[in-house]
Amino acid sequence: MNDIKKVETFVTDHNIQSNCVIMASYASDPAPLVYLTPFSAMTLSEYFLESGRDVLLILDDLTDHAKYYRELALLSGKFPGRSAYPADIFYTHSRLLERAGYFKTNTGVNALTCLPVAETVQGDITGYIQTNLMSITDGHIYFDEELFVQGVRPAVNYFLSVTRVGRQTQTKLKWSVARELTSFLSQLEKTQSFIHFGAEINQGIKSTLAMGEKLIYGFFNQESDYVIESNLQILLFTLIWSQIVQAKTPQEVRTQCRKIADKYHADAGYRKIVDDMMGACEDLNKLLGLVSVKHAELT
Repeated sequence: MNDIKKVETFVTDHNIQSNCVIMASYASDPAPLVYLTPFSAMTLSEYFLESGRDVLLILDDLTDHAKYYRELALLSGKFPGRSAYPADIFYTHSRLLERAGYFKTNTGVNALTCLPVAETVQGDITGYIQTNLMSITDGHIYFDEELFVQGVRPAVNYFLSVTRVGRQTQTKLKWSVARELTSFLSQLEKTQSFIHFGAEINQGIKSTLAMGEKLIYGFFNQESDYVIESNLQILLFTLIWSQIVQAKTPQEVRTQCRKIADKYHADAGYRKIVDDMMGACEDLNKLLGLVSVKHAELT
């Protein structure tokens, strides 16, 4: 109940209650009521979809839903399968989640996006329900408790997160940036593992570690209620990557990024320059060239 109250407070504080519906059941409620909650939420989402609105549905969480369904199934005499879950648990969740998608409605074309949440036990991503949901959805984001303790916000484990449609939905520029970032993060991971063995740290390793710290703790770290547009994200990454943003610590990176972001939101002329630049570039190398030429007006 406390967690639901926090969500309600967040919605109210940000004045978005006219666009949000919270449908909740509690641990003290009867198991059939808890079981029906996500289906009821999906039905309500479909109502808004048919009314001509794009809908985002967050189901938190389907591991608990599966536990209550297991309770109902065992009491009704269904034969238990893996981890004592009934054999049709996969069908139950897939039937629910596949109601989301991109639909042609009476008012046009609208989307119902569903984000199911699944809790892991001690970071075990190979659990029965978790792997079921992975096979149903178009990818997953894995939030790592160890990264959270280290101060990473949001605590996304990049290497255990997967998208099966990412490249198809990205522009060439976004894909180019993602490819460069993936390569660098892999190199950073290897470098961090390497220095654990007490290897001598040369200047190249120092530069890699310094850039990794700026990106992970300075650029990637974000406030939960502060939205940064896609073009602005790419610009900020490019400025850090090309070291135009001169900062020695992650805190300095965050401060300078926030300053540029505020300028982007407040100055329509500056925003047009950035958006036009992103539209004119097809890859990161071309963008780096443009940024180096226009860095004075971009910072």
